[in-house]
Amino acid sequence: MSKAKGFIIDSPNALITTPDGDTSVTASSSGEITFGGDTITINGGWSPYDLLEIDTKSTIEISLTDAEWKMQNMKLATGGTLTTGTANQKYFGVGYSVVSNEITIPLVADAKSVRINGMTEVETAPSADTEFQVTLDAESTTVTFNTDVYEDGTEVAPSFDVSVDNSEVLTVKTSDAPGTGEVILQFPVYEGKEEKSGVCGYMQITVYKAKIKRENKAGGSYKSHSTFELKLKGLDPRRSDKHMFEMAFIPVA
Repeated sequence: MSKAKGFIIDSPNALITTPDGDTSVTASSSGEITFGGDTITINGGWSPYDLLEIDTKSTIEISLTDAEWKMQNMKLATGGTLTTGTANQKYFGVGYSVVSNEITIPLVADAKSVRINGMTEVETAPSADTEFQVTLDAESTTVTFNTDVYEDGTEVAPSFDVSVDNSEVLTVKTSDAPGTGEVILQFPVYEGKEEKSGVCGYMQITVYKAKIKRENKAGGSYKSHSTFELKLKGLDPRRSDKHMFEMAFIPVA
């Protein structure tokens, strides 16, 4: 008779192994695995009860909410290609005060990327109220307006691009799709009903093959840390031993 018992009062860690690489979830805020299935019910005769239920399939659903955002998770959930290089970051929504018909942006904007609603960039000194000139310096960008278009102290909020090296870029094509992989979930098992009671072991569940589903979500709420949701569905691993998953209790030495 099994003697393994305890209390699971924590979220699981997870390791997802795919042909394109591994990713781990070690800061999950929630997570669960659900075992289910479908049946066919057969009725007949005069009995008010069902005569038979036939199992038609088994299902495994895995849901993880990762409190730690990682680009590798986004790659896993989209099937896209992750590269390292230069990316154009779009800056917007920040106001800069006008001083003597100019604003100074403390960043070097990409050439021809500055945009101001209702105005057009020109190469020479602006001669109309709808024109502005951009001067790129070593560490800043100066935007010059026609005389007296804005009073000193007026805030102007342009949008512009800045090229940033060593950026990670995930490119997702219309033909990309999430793949499949092996999933290992590890739940800590506590001796008592409270986390402070101490871990007596770990319940480790291995799903040999799971489809990474498209239903993922990244985001959060105002002034709260964001979360990343990842969902997977168990598939038939087509193993010669017909094993679909394994559950093990591993005691703490």
